[in-house]
Amino acid sequence: MANIFGIPILIAIGLGILFPYIAFELVPFGAVFLVLLMYLAGLTIDWNNFGIRKAFSPAIVVGILFLFIIFPVCQWVIAKTLVKDSQYLYGLVLASLCPVAIVAPFFTKSIEADTELSFTLVIVSMLIFPIISPPVLELLAGKNTNFSSAPVTRYMILLTTIP
Repeated sequence: MANIFGIPILIAIGLGILFPYIAFELVPFGAVFLVLLMYLAGLTIDWNNFGIRKAFSPAIVVGILFLFIIFPVCQWVIAKTLVKDSQYLYGLVLASLCPVAIVAPFFTKSIEADTELSFTLVIVSMLIFPIISPPVLELLAGKNTNFSSAPVTRYMILLTTIP
């Protein structure tokens, strides 16, 4: 399964490019798909090894530091030299601040690594995203950014609690 995982994604991107208006109509179903992915990721977890103490482990702290500070700053430095339009720069910074992908535990399990730690990083990054994104966006993308974290907060809480 891991060997062909990218094929449906590439097909979906291709279909989205060919039929953009249909893709826009399917956006509301994305949340259902993400909740299902989060639920399936939870099935791979050994819940006896999962706990709140992992959320404060050095690996999670380093992961969050890279995810929300180091990578966005590196991408911003490169983009600042290449991109002149402030809207593109804003979009790039926002995209670089996104939480860890929900499929991370699946790939972690496929290489026989710490799936529980990966799942913890997914959850922590989702819950931290609405808090840390506004100040980092303002710092990197400019003072006139318009980012409302309330809808994102609700969405991330639903993605982490319902499944």
